[in-house]
Amino acid sequence: MKELNIEMADILEVDSISDDEILTESDMWDSLARLTLLSYIDKQYGVNLFQPDIANVKTVADIKAVIKSKQK
Repeated sequence: MKELNIEMADILEVDSISDDEILTESDMWDSLARLTLLSYIDKQYGVNLFQPDIANVKTVADIKAVIKSKQK
């Protein structure tokens, strides 16, 4: 899921992002970023998530855990 880190860096407009970085520390982690992420996850992983699914995530690792829990 390294490509998720690349996409998250693009969404947050940073050079790179690690699995343990706190997303809320970025000014770019807003509702548009979340929607962009949900669309990317649907396309890339075939997992249809909604805002409540990622409402409590704090890190990229948390997002990866949610994706894995929803994959069949």
